[in-house]
Amino acid sequence: MSDHSSLNRLSVSPYHKRKYVIIPDPENEEDAAITSNHSSLKEFSVKNKTIPVTVYDEDKATENWKRKSKRRTKSYLTTNLHLKYLDLTSKKCCRSLPVLKNGSRIENHKAIQLKGYGKIILTNTCAFDTAVFLIMVAICDSNKYLIEVNDELISSTFIGFVKKILSDSITVGTYRQRAQIIINLQNPVQTPIKHDQLLLKCVTTFTNILKCVIPDFPTITDHSECKNPKCHTTSHYQYGSITYIYDGHFKDLQNCINERMNEINYTCNLTKKKKKCKGIKTIKPQISENHIFVELIKDNKGKN
Repeated sequence: MSDHSSLNRLSVSPYHKRKYVIIPDPENEEDAAITSNHSSLKEFSVKNKTIPVTVYDEDKATENWKRKSKRRTKSYLTTNLHLKYLDLTSKKCCRSLPVLKNGSRIENHKAIQLKGYGKIILTNTCAFDTAVFLIMVAICDSNKYLIEVNDELISSTFIGFVKKILSDSITVGTYRQRAQIIINLQNPVQTPIKHDQLLLKCVTTFTNILKCVIPDFPTITDHSECKNPKCHTTSHYQYGSITYIYDGHFKDLQNCINERMNEINYTCNLTKKKKKCKGIKTIKPQISENHIFVELIKDNKGKN
């Protein structure tokens, strides 16, 4: 058997990535016959018996034809129909709202003079001021809400206070009026301090604030009635807000509201003439058509 060392070199050399690869001539007829069947070697051979560098750049080749520009996909956001024809760049559509400062008037709690009480200092007015601002925004944002407020709460001191801020802005008299409303509606704890001053600590829970300032404008009203004809007791309970356990998202908020609106049946157990009523009592919730306040309770992995 003849030596095929030259053939081995032929079969290996084309796969070495070098700048120039030399293809040797066959040494005998047998090698020539074998190499004649390797079409790949013929394709790579050139006059100077070298393979150009561009052959090994084939895997980096690109095409220069132009692609058509991709069409913009529709936004996943749902269009707010109420804002469809609203031009927020127009000054007529925008309104600057004043903001009450916490405390009496300034950050260092300066005392204000109030008739019948002398010098007073208010603390923890954040919840009250938040309620003022929310109602203020709702009145400016919806004419329907403004009409409902005027019809149902025309005698409300709190709503009148909010509307006066919108019309006259905030003045020194505004803080005196706020102090008077808080004293009348919340009955805050009064603590005498130095210089004949009174420290008034306001209610800090937003739900309690709603019960004080808009008691006739609840979020939900529960109507209960006993089906027993001998008992037939009825009652009404008003709630300023709905409680929602917040665990980082609001995906279950609608379900929470729906569950709150379900009817509940239970045994009356009302005692009359030393006898307990065994009739079925039904609670039918009625939600407000004007506004819904939701109180969030943060839940961090099961820990409130």
